[in-house]
Amino acid sequence: MSAVPWLIATTWLAGALGLAILLRRDPRSWTHFAQALILGPLLLAVEMLLFGAFGLPLSLPVVLLPWWPAAAFAAWRLGGHSLQRGTSVPPLLVGIAWAAFAAVLWAGLGRPITGGDPADNFAVFARVVASAQQLDFARLQAGQLAGHLEYPPLVMLNEALYFQASALFGASTVKAFFALQYLGVALLFASVCRRAEPRLAGLLLLVAFLLQPDLIFFGTSGFAELPLIAAFAWLLYEACALFLGQERSAEGLALALPALVCALAKNEGLMLGACRA
Repeated sequence: MSAVPWLIATTWLAGALGLAILLRRDPRSWTHFAQALILGPLLLAVEMLLFGAFGLPLSLPVVLLPWWPAAAFAAWRLGGHSLQRGTSVPPLLVGIAWAAFAAVLWAGLGRPITGGDPADNFAVFARVVASAQQLDFARLQAGQLAGHLEYPPLVMLNEALYFQASALFGASTVKAFFALQYLGVALLFASVCRRAEPRLAGLLLLVAFLLQPDLIFFGTSGFAELPLIAAFAWLLYEACALFLGQERSAEGLALALPALVCALAKNEGLMLGACRA
């Protein structure tokens, strides 16, 4: 039986826990649901880097199980506190986002990663980490594998979890990770359009429409550009909130978290992460 549903649920749970604790945001709104989809992979990657530094195994139970009692404890502690609700998103836009997500997921599952940047720079290393259940950069470097190990590790580490979870169902199930990032982008674009004044919202919808061919290609092929764009969409949402002068909790951290996702997703995002730091 595939462990992919458990992995997806835990990834979102980690993101929701991070939003609730760090930003005091309620993850049950669609806006914060999307942010949890983007934050979750970051927190899992940081956890795996820490476990790897201490020599702990990176098996699915070791990585995923701690988040569930942590979430239960946080829910108990935050039960009496009011968390910030996100922007309401029109049901029509939510339905379109989910329909597009389903299409990207279906197309991606039928298109395995076989070569190019998605394979050489991420999937090959992720497969090695998944098989060894260890994070040993020296061994990966000594293996003289094709690709660039110096790429930031967020995508590679999350793919390693999907490879473990889907060992019996083929490597294409890793596309679920990218499809979920696509969903996060779609929901956040809808949230930004809901916040903006009508003319700007129309322009943003046009931009989102023009970006669809690239977003779909990245999502179905497994390119790291998609998590990077998802982090940019989160930053755009926060920038819109600051521009409108709306009261937000932990504004500095709300900008730092998506900037950190950028830095750990792709080399191009390192500049933004460094600027934010």
